[in-house]
Amino acid sequence: MIRISDIVNKLKKFLIEKGEDKFKIFIRVNCSIDVYILTSNLPFASQYESDFYTYLCSLANEDGEFYNRHKDNLKITFNLVNREETEDDPYYANMFADEKEVIDWGPRYRFDSLLKPKNTSSVKGKSKAPVVTFYSYKGGMGRTTTMIAYAMSLAVNDNDLKKKRVVIIDCDLEAPGYLNFFDLSEHNGLQSGKKNGLVEFLSDAQLTSHPEDLDINDYIINVGDDNKNNFAYNNLNNIWLIPAGNLNEGYSDLSGGSDRNDYLEGLAKINLSSVNIKL
Repeated sequence: MIRISDIVNKLKKFLIEKGEDKFKIFIRVNCSIDVYILTSNLPFASQYESDFYTYLCSLANEDGEFYNRHKDNLKITFNLVNREETEDDPYYANMFADEKEVIDWGPRYRFDSLLKPKNTSSVKGKSKAPVVTFYSYKGGMGRTTTMIAYAMSLAVNDNDLKKKRVVIIDCDLEAPGYLNFFDLSEHNGLQSGKKNGLVEFLSDAQLTSHPEDLDINDYIINVGDDNKNNFAYNNLNNIWLIPAGNLNEGYSDLSGGSDRNDYLEGLAKINLSSVNIKL
């Protein structure tokens, strides 16, 4: 699950528990959050912002640790409106026309931003590890198969001195397939939402002003260690995979699930034409 989805769902639950029945949560394209609350008790509601941040930071699991680290960088704005003064206001009538959907994901970057990126530039990294890119102009050319074969030839070798540690990053965001290739569809971390991938990482990085504080272990999978019960993969612990994202439900499930919907929302909001988006 991407963090911004976790926040808005917790915010929705928080406001319902406070007894509010007229509110709207807007997720902006820059991953900021605006919440409008029509309330009859403005003094009481004025405490919502501080109470919600306290709630996020008091979570007992790793979520609480994350929000404690990034609380100063979260972009959440609470807008309190006196309900009695808005009964005949067409602006708020339009805002709350759809009472069933209290979360509005707002505008998204279109996927055609992939086609003609402008003002691109390369950035030299500090790592001395060689980077090999497998690219093709269309699907069905054997790119995935070739990459897997190359990765396995480096990672699996009878001569221990020639074995290499390999990291695979799946950048085929619209048609990912490495989870299925390595039989990770039943991976416990993916099913629980504790493990994610590249899209969730980029989305979470946009949410905070300090992406360097994100724990990369939340977005990477060791192919061998995470397939210990499968004999065919026991010798692949030299291969790490950053999948395109958590698409654990499988493509046959046309109705989708929360992980897949979060993946699509995250992908829709990533501006891949921006030179500021880099690993």
